[in-house]
Amino acid sequence: MATDLKDRLNGIIPKLQDPAFLANEGIGNEIGFYIFDYPPEQEPAVREAVDMVEKHFAKTGTIRIVTVNLFDLMLDVLKGRKALDAVVKSETAWGPKATKSKVDPILKKTVVVEEILRRSGDGYDVLLLTGVGSVYPLIRMHEILNNLHDKLDRKPVVVFFPGEYNIQELRLFGKLEANYYRAFRLVP
Repeated sequence: MATDLKDRLNGIIPKLQDPAFLANEGIGNEIGFYIFDYPPEQEPAVREAVDMVEKHFAKTGTIRIVTVNLFDLMLDVLKGRKALDAVVKSETAWGPKATKSKVDPILKKTVVVEEILRRSGDGYDVLLLTGVGSVYPLIRMHEILNNLHDKLDRKPVVVFFPGEYNIQELRLFGKLEANYYRAFRLVP
């Protein structure tokens, strides 16, 4: 793992503990959405770091962290609609484009956003969103963030993003582009 990423991962806990971060201060009337971008090949190291962050705050009890894994959310929604088996068969038989067209009515942005809200509840200080790369192309992160703006504007939301974020666009896996400019980098 590159030292730069290691240093950035080590900077997560201090950032989350910062009172200004928790109060969404100093962000110029913007919402408290943050991106922690990283090279996709470093996914295992980032997952381990997120796990350590969760354990740290569970042990100290200083900050209430809620993590929503979008892959788990997607599977639960598909299972709840009794569509998971059909989606798996569709993926195998017709590929990702056909699968996306079949899944879009089930995994509408509003459904995903409402499920994030349900899973996060009110009893947290920081919401972490993980599993972004695992749900592409069925769930697109910039679409979810755009639809969360008016619903989660009081507490910080941190997205762990396997790709690049340059304050203007999200590049999932360093290749796919989506304009998004309303978030800050968590640890530059």
